[in-house]
Amino acid sequence: MKNFLLFFILTNFCFSQKSEIKGKIISESSNLEGIHVINKTQNKGVVTTSGGYFAIHANEKDTLIFSAVYLEAVNHIVKKEDFSSELLFVNMNALVSPLEEVTMTKYKNITPEALGIIPKGMKTYTPAERKLKTASEMTIGTIVSLDAIINGISGRTAMLKKELKVERKELLMQQILENYERAYFKEELGIPEEYVEGFLFYAVESDELAKAIKNGNKPVAGLLLSDLAINFLAISNEK
Repeated sequence: MKNFLLFFILTNFCFSQKSEIKGKIISESSNLEGIHVINKTQNKGVVTTSGGYFAIHANEKDTLIFSAVYLEAVNHIVKKEDFSSELLFVNMNALVSPLEEVTMTKYKNITPEALGIIPKGMKTYTPAERKLKTASEMTIGTIVSLDAIINGISGRTAMLKKELKVERKELLMQQILENYERAYFKEELGIPEEYVEGFLFYAVESDELAKAIKNGNKPVAGLLLSDLAINFLAISNEK
């Protein structure tokens, strides 16, 4: 029975390897990280790592779309030989658009989805979420993932979960600073300038604050920050 189970896992692992295409983006652009690689047929996608490398699951005749705001999009129909190649090289040309003057403005509503880079409604992942998802997926379709079993035994999955928690706190801190000027913490909450960073690290531990920020409920977030500031100052004074 054990031999049969091992044979089943290894067989499925071999088949799973055949469904994955590994490749590299080739371009004049020096920024090859974060390029979207989308399997349009299966409505799934990944982004390239440093150097333009990627790995995505696909079937023969699936349509892959490679896109970035600064590169011309490329469509590729998956061929049988793509699975046997060590790397699928994809050439992408830089978008050339001469402008007399460029003004950089930060807009919260400009997203890859809004720009049409990824399909509307498609699930996107942060770097830490993507690593955890890849490491912990037990199956790919109907195929058992041997990597997920090994990652669970080795402790890699647990480590990636910790990384995800840290990333979410960093993102929450960034969102707080986007909604509140640094002067707000000093003038409104009474936090000394040299303690602002420490207060932010203290504040992001609050699940209620994280929920309020995520929902865009600024009045509730303001009240929670006020309460957290009182507690933080009390703890600081005790020390």
